[in-house]
Amino acid sequence: MWEAVLKVAAWIVGIGGALAMIGKYVVGPLRRGLKRIKDIDRHTTENYMATLRLEVWMKELPLAERVDAGKEYLALGGNGATRARHAQNVESLKAEVRKSG
Repeated sequence: MWEAVLKVAAWIVGIGGALAMIGKYVVGPLRRGLKRIKDIDRHTTENYMATLRLEVWMKELPLAERVDAGKEYLALGGNGATRARHAQNVESLKAEVRKSG
């Protein structure tokens, strides 16, 4: 009877050790990798928003491109002074179309 109990205890310790190894060498690196991917995704989105913001304000770009960048910026949740600038760009484009039409 005691032999069976000792065997079960040995199996439990062995399984516990194996699970600890899996946690250390598999789960831990996966968690770190997923965190890194989320950080990269966040930075990519921030960089894209900054690029769109610059495009909205850049007078050197054609007005239609600035309006398109503003639409994308607002669709992604952008706000603030760039929203107001986008509205100005839209009005300027409308006026430009009326003049040429």
